Order: sequence, then C-alpha cells, then structure tokens
Amino acid sequence: GEYDIIFLGYPIWWGQAPKIIYTFLESYSFLERPLYHFVPLEAAKLALALKIFTIWSQKMLHGSPEQG
Repeated sequence: GEYDIIFLGYPIWWGQAPKIIYTFLESYSFLERPLYHFVPLEAAKLALALKIFTIWSQKMLHGSPEQG
C-alpha cells in the first residue's frame, strides 16, 4: 500500500459509524498497517462506539461482518 499508517475519522450517527465507513473497511486490508480511528462525540458515547468498532474489527479478522 501507499500508506504506513491509516487515520480514519467519522461522525457517530445514532450510536454507530455511517454505513459508508463499514463499506470502506470491508474494501481494503488493514492487517499489515495500523489503523487509528477517531470520532467527535460525547465521552458517554465513546464506550459504545469503541465496543461496536471492536466487535466489527474482530469479525473482520475472524470472518465476514454481518450485512446491515
């Protein structure tokens, strides 16, 4: 790839990332480079956003994510 580190920023809509973010993540392999994501949100919502992202990334490592 052209980049050594990927920074991905996106808004949180109704407690999760926009669908286009999931499409982007499914389209590329991030196994060989670090991916750092950031979101502008209230501290109370941060735990939920990280939980959703962690579940999704584990599915990407161990199988395909559910279609939404």
